[in-house]
Amino acid sequence: MKKRLMQQAAEAAAASQRAPLETLIEQFKDFQLHDKLWSLQTSDKEDDELSHLLRQRLEASAPKETAKAASSEPGRFKWETSLDRKFTFDFARAVPHSHIDRIAWTQGMKGVERSEAGAEGVFFVDTNDGAFVVKGSRSLASEAYASLLAARLGVYSPRWRIVTVGNPEGRLMMRVLSDLDPSGRVEFNLGSLAHVLIKSYLVGSTLSKVDATKASRILGSSQAGHDHLISLGRMLALDVLCNNGDRLPLIWDNRGNPGNIMFAFEGGEVVSVDGQVCPIDIETAPDQYDAYLDKIRLLLKDLKKAGANGEVAAFTRVREKLQEFTHFDIGTEGTLLLQQGFLEVAANTQKINITHIELRMWREMLDEYSPAIVGLNSASPDFVWAVWSVFQEVFPCG
Repeated sequence: MKKRLMQQAAEAAAASQRAPLETLIEQFKDFQLHDKLWSLQTSDKEDDELSHLLRQRLEASAPKETAKAASSEPGRFKWETSLDRKFTFDFARAVPHSHIDRIAWTQGMKGVERSEAGAEGVFFVDTNDGAFVVKGSRSLASEAYASLLAARLGVYSPRWRIVTVGNPEGRLMMRVLSDLDPSGRVEFNLGSLAHVLIKSYLVGSTLSKVDATKASRILGSSQAGHDHLISLGRMLALDVLCNNGDRLPLIWDNRGNPGNIMFAFEGGEVVSVDGQVCPIDIETAPDQYDAYLDKIRLLLKDLKKAGANGEVAAFTRVREKLQEFTHFDIGTEGTLLLQQGFLEVAANTQKINITHIELRMWREMLDEYSPAIVGLNSASPDFVWAVWSVFQEVFPCG
């Protein structure tokens, strides 16, 4: 059924009246990217330095292309079909695109492949200038808002920008990617969306694919391992701020999702993947809203009481979950490092200096898109500010 629908979408796209490619290119020449949200990300010097460092490491360690041996089979005439043009994204050799704000859509495009993960459609695109990701999302605004928070808290996440499918760049993007995709999946998954995310591509391993040997290298007793655990603790603070339980079950009653934590190739730097804001509405769910804030307040008080050497039960649970996922135990020392990273956020609110005005400004930037971005209700500055205020309440001198 799914294959038949994709085939129908591909046939419909081929049969439909589309603007000539030359027209789309001409329209794109006059298109200027004025993306305030992109400017916010690139203005963060620390994040920019980490992006550059990761790219350097990935380029240095990416395997080199090897020449393919000529086929010994005798040549046979064969009509080319769409199956002959199937592209396979090379996850091992792909290098991140250095400027996803300046993609040359009509030059050096190698191919596009859909990931089997992601219901809305996640596509890996490779070009002569590097690789990037195009993602359709029903929670686009929520993801964007969480990524802005991550940057403010010193949690690394892939850079992104929003492309409106109906503007000159969006129309050219869809035409080029659809032409590269004989399966019709681009048109089927992205064709009906008003906006998509373009995200930086990073080579790495999600926590779900990290075994005990790799975990001992990434999260072990070395200085790098300590740094990674502290970074993971900062990510937990981000998740509490966003009420994002879809990662590690610190204060949430679920199994967690190891697919939403990534360790960058070779270096093992911690990367937040697919973070979201999941606000609780004080008007429609006041009891649940108050209970969540009380849960955070209790966690922070436990951390304050435990000091530098006391293991807090919620973080012990994270330690046990990491062991379940990887079969490697970070030990009590590892738990304390997670707590240290969490407190680098929770106990330093004055230094980080997020304001309610800033949180509202981000939401207003998302509101400016037309048509409206999906998931706007989840990008809630008031909810995030309420949680941030609890951090300030328990650590007033932070």
